[in-house]
Amino acid sequence: MQNLNINIKRISIVLYFLFVSTNIWGAISQTIIERIDYGKNSVTNFSEGKISVAVNQKLKIFFNSENFEDKGIVLYRIFLNDKNIADSLSTNTFEINPLLKGIYKLKVQAFIGNEYEAVPAEVILYVDVPFETEKQIAAENNYSIIEIVFASLSLILLLFVVVLLVKLKSKNSIQQTNTPITNEIDELKSALANFKLEIGRKNNEIKHYKKIINELNKTIEKLEDANVSLIEQKESLTAKKVQLEDLQKQKDEILAIKFHDIKNPANAIHGLVELLESYDLTATEQQEIMESIVASSENIVELVQSISETFAKENFDDEYIFEMSSLQDIVDTVITINSAYAKKKKIRLINNSSKSLPKFKLDPLKLKEAIDNLVNNSIKYSPAETDVSIRTFMTEKNFYIEISDNGVGISEKELPLIFEKGAKLSPKPTGNEKSSGLGMWIVKKIVQSHRGKIEAKSKIGIGSSFTIELPIIN
Repeated sequence: MQNLNINIKRISIVLYFLFVSTNIWGAISQTIIERIDYGKNSVTNFSEGKISVAVNQKLKIFFNSENFEDKGIVLYRIFLNDKNIADSLSTNTFEINPLLKGIYKLKVQAFIGNEYEAVPAEVILYVDVPFETEKQIAAENNYSIIEIVFASLSLILLLFVVVLLVKLKSKNSIQQTNTPITNEIDELKSALANFKLEIGRKNNEIKHYKKIINELNKTIEKLEDANVSLIEQKESLTAKKVQLEDLQKQKDEILAIKFHDIKNPANAIHGLVELLESYDLTATEQQEIMESIVASSENIVELVQSISETFAKENFDDEYIFEMSSLQDIVDTVITINSAYAKKKKIRLINNSSKSLPKFKLDPLKLKEAIDNLVNNSIKYSPAETDVSIRTFMTEKNFYIEISDNGVGISEKELPLIFEKGAKLSPKPTGNEKSSGLGMWIVKKIVQSHRGKIEAKSKIGIGSSFTIELPIIN
């Protein structure tokens, strides 16, 4: 009980010192601000802790450091509405820029390093606002301070009671226990030894798990490498798949072109044989038919040879062989191939090609295919007793092949579609012939490969004309 009384006395002394020191610092804090100048006015009495200031007036604060002269260099912190606007200020004055209308809390704190610090001095600034506006707020603030002080004292009292109870319980426990202190020390030593053993076991477990983690990391690295390899293989296979699809597409297109081109001379031979069997022909006519059969046969042989060469290569690009060639010879061959077909349908095939044209650099076999397709197409869609004519001419930079007919014609709506692959348009062949829809598409591909262009004009019931324009290559 004697120890308890001593502790109570000590706590009372501490509480008394806290209250007294607070009052002392409060008294000193009131003298931190010597005066405040604003406009033509100056305030030195801050007993009420507030002053009234007009809008757009500068404030100059003068500090009083006489309470700290024996302590060292005095520094100041300035707060405006709890915002630090100056820190470690060593001068004895400070200016505040003009403030907007409102109520502001000015707080000044003096200190010397970390050893000596006064309670802040606070002044409420009423900028163009009457004091009465703040009276209620000030009262509420004072009431809040009282509540805080009361709560603090209650908490201190509660802590004092708890300490007292703990002391009493501890004293009773010491009196009741008969266990020697040495036994407790032995128990602590035993617990410490067990703790060390447990730490050793945990360290061994950690080492074991680290080893497992390292092995897992190595496995992950191997899996990542394998995954990268699989991704590369997948990309390679995808690229090869695309390449094979392109090759298959090229092969299909070339086969379609070649078989279509073989069809025309084959049909021509068939028609020529029918002429030989069905009509009484003069020797001259028979000779013309035989020349046409030979020309068509040679054309078939050339096309088959071209197919063989194409499929012998690694890719299926349709190779073009440009050489100086006679356009007149190409047109004459096309006329010969199609003459029997035209004669069978009673269509006049007229050759208006210029005989004075020079040789041009082109692929003779491919261009013959294009002209043959156009002439064959004109015959196919022309009625009896009409004309199909071929005309060639040149300008300074280009040479031209024009095929015109008096056939059934093509509508304006369908005319842009005639060069599409597999296009099946409304006009029908006049001799019930079959149409694959590839002929005009093949013509356009050949013309474009010669860096040229083709133009089509047509009117229903009047006929059509097709003009191939090719550049003169030196």
